[in-house]
Amino acid sequence: MGVVSGSTGREDNGWRDMPMEATAAAILVQAMLQSSPPLQGSLREDLQKGGPQAGADFLKPYFIAVARMLMKAEEKG
Repeated sequence: MGVVSGSTGREDNGWRDMPMEATAAAILVQAMLQSSPPLQGSLREDLQKGGPQAGADFLKPYFIAVARMLMKAEEKG
């Protein structure tokens, strides 16, 4: 990331650049993983086999599903 903010002229990185839905989705996926030892084991296994990219690939479908769910809930409002 690394977007320069127009109002302050400083560079923001990471979560500050994420839309609120994406931030909420990341928090919900984290909570889901913390409450599910089998998912933790699967993620750990993928990380051991393929490193950080494998872990990101494992988490991506969960993140997308939760983000879509949040957007639909917002539309229904």
